[in-house]
Amino acid sequence: MDFKFKQEIVLVLIIAFYLFQQSYLISQLNQLPSPLYGGDYYFQLGSVTHIMEGGNPLVAPNIPNSEPGYFIVYSYLVASFGSTFGLEPMIAIFLFSQICIILFIVSLYLILSYITNNKNIALLSTILFLPLSAFPILKYTEFTSLFLFPIMFFSIYYFYKKQNILSSTILGIVAGILSISHGAAFFVSLSFITLMFLAFMFHRVLKIDIREKIIEFYPKRTNIKKYLPMMIIALVIAFSIALLWWYNPIFVHKGVTLNDNQNWAFEDLSRFDIQLVTIYRFLSAALLNFGSINLIIISILAIIGIYLIATQELNNKIFILMFITISVIITLHYLITQPLIKTNFSSGKAFEFLIPFSTILLTTISLEFLEKKITKYFFPLVIIVLLITTGFYYMDFNQRVQKDQWINVGKNPLSEDLIQTREWVLNNTSVDDIFLSTKELSFALNGLTGRKVMVSRRSQNSPFIDIDQLEADSAIILYGNDSSKRKELLDKYDVKYLYWSYYWIQSEYQINENGELVGSFDPIIVKDVKDYRNYLNKYNITFTVLNTWIDPAIKGPEIKKYNLLVVGPENYRDFNKPWNQGLDSYLEEAWNYTNNGKTYVKIYKVKQ
Repeated sequence: MDFKFKQEIVLVLIIAFYLFQQSYLISQLNQLPSPLYGGDYYFQLGSVTHIMEGGNPLVAPNIPNSEPGYFIVYSYLVASFGSTFGLEPMIAIFLFSQICIILFIVSLYLILSYITNNKNIALLSTILFLPLSAFPILKYTEFTSLFLFPIMFFSIYYFYKKQNILSSTILGIVAGILSISHGAAFFVSLSFITLMFLAFMFHRVLKIDIREKIIEFYPKRTNIKKYLPMMIIALVIAFSIALLWWYNPIFVHKGVTLNDNQNWAFEDLSRFDIQLVTIYRFLSAALLNFGSINLIIISILAIIGIYLIATQELNNKIFILMFITISVIITLHYLITQPLIKTNFSSGKAFEFLIPFSTILLTTISLEFLEKKITKYFFPLVIIVLLITTGFYYMDFNQRVQKDQWINVGKNPLSEDLIQTREWVLNNTSVDDIFLSTKELSFALNGLTGRKVMVSRRSQNSPFIDIDQLEADSAIILYGNDSSKRKELLDKYDVKYLYWSYYWIQSEYQINENGELVGSFDPIIVKDVKDYRNYLNKYNITFTVLNTWIDPAIKGPEIKKYNLLVVGPENYRDFNKPWNQGLDSYLEEAWNYTNNGKTYVKIYKVKQ
C-alpha cells in the first residue's frame, strides 16, 4: 500500500463507522429527540416544513411580519434537499445529518491538511474535534459551528497567506454566508474581519519577541493603502450578503431589540460576578476540560501548545497569535459592551464558534513538536490514539442512545391526536395562514406543520419583533370583554384559525382536581413597560405582577429577571372553551379529533 494514501483510507473507515452508528440511532427515531413544547429541534422542523410547503425562506416561518428566528442557510439547504428527493421534512433533517457527517469530517481534514501540510496531524485533530456524539446535526447552530466556521477559519488563513483581492473576496463571501446562518455569527465574522485587518497593519509597525522581551515600534512601515481596500472589499461583500436577513433589523428597527433575548436567555453579563464566572468557565472549557477522553487529550495538547508558542520558533506563529488574540477579544467583548451599551452579542456563541479553532491551532503545534521527536512512530501512534478515542466514542454514544431522556422520547411515535392534527392542517390550510392559540400549543403546531401563528415562545423568535405587543393583543382577543376591539385585532393580525387542544390550560397553568392552582408553565406575559397595565385593565384582563424569568426553561440565579404582567387563570371560562364567550361569535368549527368519546382537538375557522 502506498503510504500517501493511508490517511485517506483511515478517514474513509472512520466516516463509515460514524455513518453506521448514526444510521442505527436514526432508524430508532419516530419523532425528533426533543420536547414538542419549546424544543429547538421542533422549531427547526417548523422552519424546514414552512419552506418545503412553499413559504418564503427570508421571512419568519412562525410569526408574521418578522425575520426568521432561526437563520436561513441550514433551513433552506435541508428544505431544498427534502424537496429534491420528495422526502418528509423530518426525514430530510435526519438524512441531511448523514450528509453533514461526510461534509464536516472531509472539509475539516482538508482544511487542517492545508494549514499544517501534515495529513497525520490533520487526521488526528479532525477526529478529536468531531466526536461521534457531535452528530446527528438537527439544528442550524451546530451546522454553523461545525461546518461554516471551519470554512471561515480556512478563508482567514488563506487571506493571511495571500493578502490579495481574491482572498479578501473569498473572505467576504464566507463571512456574508455566516451572517445569514446565525445571529451571533454576524457580529463574530464582521468583527473578526475588522480586527484582523487592524492586526495586519499593527503587525507592520511592531516587532514583538516574547523570549527576548522586545517590543519595537516602526511607524514608517505601516501600509494602510495596501490593507484598507482589501478590508473594505471583504466588509462590503459580507455586509451585502448579510442584508438578506439584516436589512430590516438595521434600517427599519435601527438595531433596537424589543425582544432582547440576548439579555434574558443567557447569563446576566451586566453583573460583575457573572462576568468573572464566565471568564473562568470559558477558560476551563478551552484548556481544562476533562469531560471525555478526546477533551482530555485536547486540553493537555493545548496547554503544551501555549508553552511551545511562548518558547519556540514555529510555523504560522504570527497567524496563531493573531487568531487566538482576536478570538479572545471577541469572546470577551461583553467586558466592553456591557458598560458602554448595556448589552452583549452572545458571548457564549462567540466562544462556541471561535475558541475551538484556537485550541485546534494549539493542538497542532503540540502534535508537530511530538512528530519531530518520534517521526518514525508517529503514524502508528496516530492510529492507536484514533482506535482508543473511537472506542470511547462508541461506548459514550451507545450509553447516550440508551439513557438520554429525549432520545428515548424520540423512539416513541407522536400521539394520534397530533398526527391527525398535522395531517388536517397540511391538507386544508395554506402555508401562510395564521393560527391563534396558547404560546406552547402554537409552538407545537408550527413545529409540526410550518404554519404561522400569532404568538409563540419568545426564545426562538427574532430579537427585533415587538413580542410584548403581540402577547398583549392575543390576551385581548382571547380574554377581553370588547368585541369591537377583538374584531379589530383579528383583522389586524389576519388570524384565520383558532387551535384548541385538551392541553390548552396545562400549557399555561397546572390546576389540580380541586380547581387549585399548583404551578405554571408558559402563560401570556408582558413586560411591565409602556402602559400595558392600563391596556390590559381597559379590556378587563386579570393579571398578576411578578418579578421573574421570561422563559420557563431558562431559570437560575445567573439569569436576569424582569417585572412581568402575567395573564392569570382567572380569565378562563371553562376547560373546553377557555376564551371569553364574546369570541364565539367569530368562530365556526372546521374540524375536530375525537376518540372513545373524548375530544382532543378542535380547530375553528375565524369568520371574515
